[in-house]
Amino acid sequence: MREPSEKIRVLIVDDSPFSRQLLADSLDSHWFEIVGFADGFRSALEGYRTHMPDVITMDIAMPEMDGLEVTRRLIKQEPDAKVVIVSSMKDDDLEKLAKCKGAAKFLQKPFEPEVLMSVLRSVCDADVVDHDFKSCYPAEFIASFSNFMKRFITDVTAQSTVDDTRLYSSGISILVGITGQYSGRMVLDLSVETAKCIATRLLKQEPKDSDQINDVIAELANIVAGNASSKLNREFRGAFLRVSPPAIFTGEKFSIASPNLEIHAWQVDTPFGKARLSVGFKKEIV
Repeated sequence: MREPSEKIRVLIVDDSPFSRQLLADSLDSHWFEIVGFADGFRSALEGYRTHMPDVITMDIAMPEMDGLEVTRRLIKQEPDAKVVIVSSMKDDDLEKLAKCKGAAKFLQKPFEPEVLMSVLRSVCDADVVDHDFKSCYPAEFIASFSNFMKRFITDVTAQSTVDDTRLYSSGISILVGITGQYSGRMVLDLSVETAKCIATRLLKQEPKDSDQINDVIAELANIVAGNASSKLNREFRGAFLRVSPPAIFTGEKFSIASPNLEIHAWQVDTPFGKARLSVGFKKEIV
């Protein structure tokens, strides 16, 4: 079995040189290795037995035999083969047929490279890695926040709180979306006064107005989420975590609900007041 830290070995089955190159160029060579190309059943079977790839990308429209039938025959002879259909056509019936033939996933062209890599990685080694990811990500996010804050404020402590799927704002809430193999979000919440004091410390001068306070806290949240995500990407090859631009919410008469996320939350005590950090990813990581 391939170790999570090893490159994912890919066999590309497609009769079009252009499509082959497009797929190959979409795969980051740090995480993926192209072990061969094929253009039909015989060359696919030979390529699989020769190189034993972790995953196969399979086009549908090929001259001698369509990719769905190639998939069926290949898996019949090599039950451990993992096939991802990559086609310009996709509908519910076609996707169901592909699954019946044995395909693990179905991806429609065109696609972003991150999407292709995420799908291939999810097919290869999801179960153990997902369990490890769910165990590790809370510690990485609170460590990222604490380490950043301690560069400017020495007296910072964090305590885990009840994992509530609804967060009630104290005045300013910064939400950072996270995409990739695992999708979720991080929220930093604090009072206006606490935000102003922290912004003053970071800027080393009084903020000009509330907009500048919000911008400073939003950038703080962006750095925290980005650093944690980068660390997780190094630990879990193929996670491809990316952070979205921070969304700023102000006021005390709203809450942020995350019913489909597994939430971890902390109360952070600083000399300037309390802050709350919460992070969550989908309960069923697939």
